[in-house]
Amino acid sequence: FFFGLNGVWCHLQLSLIATHLLPMAWRLDDLQFYTELDCYNEQWDDESCIALAQRLCTNATVTTLSLHQNGISDEGCHALAQGLNSNTTLRNLDLGANDIGDDGCCALAECLGINIVLTSLALCRNSISYSGCSALAAVLDRNQTLTALDLANNAFGDDGCCVLARSLNANTTLQSLILAANELTEVGCAALAEGLASNATLTLLDITANEVGCEGCKALAFSLETNTTLKALHIANNDVGNGGCSALA
Repeated sequence: FFFGLNGVWCHLQLSLIATHLLPMAWRLDDLQFYTELDCYNEQWDDESCIALAQRLCTNATVTTLSLHQNGISDEGCHALAQGLNSNTTLRNLDLGANDIGDDGCCALAECLGINIVLTSLALCRNSISYSGCSALAAVLDRNQTLTALDLANNAFGDDGCCVLARSLNANTTLQSLILAANELTEVGCAALAEGLASNATLTLLDITANEVGCEGCKALAFSLETNTTLKALHIANNDVGNGGCSALA
């Protein structure tokens, strides 16, 4: 990594720094020197996350932040949301594989109603259920900057999927929606199909490894007859059968 020189062009990848060097290398006061922070699986906790969030309030350089798999809970998520309320540069945030539940998700959703720069949010492999999905859906109705949302592996089922699908009717910016491995059935798939019928911006939908079956696949195929923007549909491992494949063909 580069520590200084050419300031804002620096990229700090903490996963490559030996543990015994972290106290010297990870200086939050020098955050203005970095544009990207990759802190994947660094065994952080909420306290570390809160310290970073406080710096994000005034930071004007970091555009990409990965806190993937760091044991961050709702407490840390609340702090990040507060930091993002006043941050004007962060565009990509990865909070995948943490311990974030509905409370933390709701805090982030509320932040998305204020923040106007974040374009990509990853919340895969957390513990988000219906209420978290509902909060995200409500803000997607009016948010005009988020283009990518990853909610894979949260197991929120059809209830969460249906409320998110309804937001596709009003949202005009989301381009990528990942709902893989969320225990979706043909019910959730039918809701997605209805949303896609009127949506004009989504280009990628990933529902891999769910339980949509033949009927769910047929519903999606029918919606694609009117939808003219979706370019990629990931539907592997869904037991769609010959009937589903024929409908998509």
